[in-house]
Amino acid sequence: MVINYVKYDVKEYLPQATILIYTKCFGVGHFRKQCKQTDDTCKVCSERYPDIIKHNCSGIAKCLHCGGDHHANDMKCKVVKQYRADLTKILLSYSNKSFNNDMFNNMFTSTSEFPPLLRPTKSTINDYKMLAGEQNGIMTKLDQILNSINNINDTIGDLVKRTEQIEDWINAKQKFDLKINNGIRSLQHGISRHDGVLFNQTNFIEKLILPAMDDIMAMLSVMNVKEGR
Repeated sequence: MVINYVKYDVKEYLPQATILIYTKCFGVGHFRKQCKQTDDTCKVCSERYPDIIKHNCSGIAKCLHCGGDHHANDMKCKVVKQYRADLTKILLSYSNKSFNNDMFNNMFTSTSEFPPLLRPTKSTINDYKMLAGEQNGIMTKLDQILNSINNINDTIGDLVKRTEQIEDWINAKQKFDLKINNGIRSLQHGISRHDGVLFNQTNFIEKLILPAMDDIMAMLSVMNVKEGR
């Protein structure tokens, strides 16, 4: 393989071989057509039964291949792992025989046959020639955009002035409301004072003047009786 005029040796990558385990007999590495077993094998206890559906498994794991305490299709089984390793070695040896690393030796990789590409030249805006009609159209659109921006600025200025006027009116109203509230409080305070004075005068009349008037009237009545009037 040649990358940037450099030749590299290529080796085929083969992952670990996939192991086929037939679920009827749990034999390793064969298909259904190759299986000669008629009974079903339980993957847990490894016992054979004519009908696996009616099988009452003990639940105790016993591998069919190594007798270990795991299922028969467990990839950690040492027998399955060994079979997989052997199969991978066979595939790798077959691949190495069929693949020829010298297949690129007859290729010509000189720079004359693969010349380097020219670097792209940077273009500037001065190198770009625009037609007169296109220039006029662009300038017209720019003028329209500038006029729109000016109109927007004028509208914003009017809104700012109106906002300032509204703020001044609100401030004046707040001051006027404050004066009204202060006047109302003063009147309420004066009314409270007058109510207090009136209450005191009423008490004075009821408790002092009226009893005195009653005494005077009683005394006048007594004098009239004595004089025979």
